[in-house]
Parts: sequence; structure tokens; C-alpha cells
Amino acid sequence: MPRHPVRFSLSLILACVCSNLPTATKAQVPPWVVGFSSRHSNPAINANYAISVTSGGYGAGFEFLLESSGLLIPSRGTAGIGHAWYLEPEFTAFDPTYAESHQPIFGGLDKFQSASVQTPENSPFYLSFYLGTKYTADPTAYYLFGWAKFTRTQDQMTLLDSAIIEGRSGIIVGTTSAVPEPSSLV
Repeated sequence: MPRHPVRFSLSLILACVCSNLPTATKAQVPPWVVGFSSRHSNPAINANYAISVTSGGYGAGFEFLLESSGLLIPSRGTAGIGHAWYLEPEFTAFDPTYAESHQPIFGGLDKFQSASVQTPENSPFYLSFYLGTKYTADPTAYYLFGWAKFTRTQDQMTLLDSAIIEGRSGIIVGTTSAVPEPSSLV
């Protein structure tokens, strides 16, 4: 299956369309984009943020509170579409095996698991994610992997960069490279 890495930045949003769709349908599918917004409820104490990955009305995301201490507390997210979000270091090989063996910050299908995490101040950090079908939360069934790079000050969180790659192999966090397929020795 061909892989099409795509890079996003604040000044230019590029996108990727699923290669597993029939050729006649590809032109009709809007691009995938990472969305990020803030809704400051009380900047001195916390902020309410939302992050999502969408294409033409289909997608998933979650909302969270970010305390001034840097504690990220998930609050709610998209139901009915399998997805999960992780706080991972740069260059992590983020693939279905990795996703199955690590606890997400937020994820699920209809019943969600969530965990509060500490984010660093004045240093970049990455939220990695996978997105798939409407009917399963199994990461091996997913076809979209990506990451979003952020930085935070005491009172603000900013999206710096992001990338999405289609296919079931996953993505190397902080790059546009797919996780290499396991080699077989003969």
C-alpha cells in the first residue's frame, strides 16, 4: 500500500487523502487536517483546548484543560470513531504495536479511557495519535497515524508543527517517515 507522508505547519496546511479509496473517489475526499483551538476560561488557572484530525466532516478529537502547572487533563472527545492520543517523545516509532502496549492520554470508541499527564514548560512536546474506522478501537485496524508538536508557557499552549501519514505501518514521531516494515530473514 503506498504511503503519503504530509507535513503541516502554522503558515501552510498540507493534507493527505486515503490511498485505499477507489481512484474515482480520491478527488472527492477533502484533505486531512490537524485542528487546534483554545478557549480560555480563566487564563490564570487553566485553559480549555481542543485538538482534532478531520477531513470533510469525518474525524475525531478531544478537549482538555491545561492547568498553569502544565498538567493536561482530558475532559471529553469524539464518540463513535476509534481514536487515541498519546504524549510521546520525538523519534518514537508510533505504530499499532506501540499503541496497543501504551496507555493513551485519551482514546476509545464509545467508552473512553483517559489519563492526566504533565507537559514541559518552554520545551517542545508531541501528542501522537491514530484514527480509524467508526466501528473499532483496535489500532491494527487504523489507517491514519500522526503527531502534533506543541510548546507551552505557563498560560498558553501553541501548535508548532504536525504530520499525518496514511497506512497501517505508523509514523516516526517528529518526522514524516513511516515506521519501517519488519524485515524477514530467509
